[in-house]
Amino acid sequence: MAGAVPAMQSSPTAPIVRSESPAAGAAQPSKSEEVKQLNKIIAGALSAVLLSGVAGITLGDDDDDRGGTEQRWGTLVPVVNERYRTECGGCHFAYQPGLLPAQDWGRVMGSLANHFGDDASLDPAVAKELLDYLITNSSDGGSSLRSIAVEAPATAPAVNLPRITQTTYFQRKHDEIPTRLVTENAKVGSFSNCQACHQGAEQANFDEDAVSIPGAPNWKD
Repeated sequence: MAGAVPAMQSSPTAPIVRSESPAAGAAQPSKSEEVKQLNKIIAGALSAVLLSGVAGITLGDDDDDRGGTEQRWGTLVPVVNERYRTECGGCHFAYQPGLLPAQDWGRVMGSLANHFGDDASLDPAVAKELLDYLITNSSDGGSSLRSIAVEAPATAPAVNLPRITQTTYFQRKHDEIPTRLVTENAKVGSFSNCQACHQGAEQANFDEDAVSIPGAPNWKD
């Protein structure tokens, strides 16, 4: 019949899935308690990752075991920016960008008017070029022990500006060097004077076997 509504076709009845209901009277965790529990799980996971990294730094790196040591620490890239080498290396050692994280380089370059007590101001365009180079080649994002150690909290945080000599990485690598052989040594003067003892410093070669401390040929004994 015209205009008649077709009869609805019956479809198989879908099975009903019943969820297990909690026992009567059982206390259910509130949303805030669930969030707290989740945060504890996340915090525990992060702690495990951080502890594994620290363990690798303090226990995994045996300076006397040359097999694989440099591979674990990762390769430090030499300075390739000539302007950086000229502008910064003209007053002190041109430190490799990979020795600090990007945030710390930003603080250093943002305080050139008072650069560890000196006015090292640069033309804004030059300063930006150097900052871009430092950030692009900083230690950030690396999976090597060097990157982890460089970015770890400093053993003695600087009051004003970050110092490479206060990074966990630097402290770990120099923990066997008597202070008197450096700060009381007129030919060295400071732990920041890298090239005084590391003849391959400019090539980013800081291998312990190539270290020669002026006036202390038998410093390992």
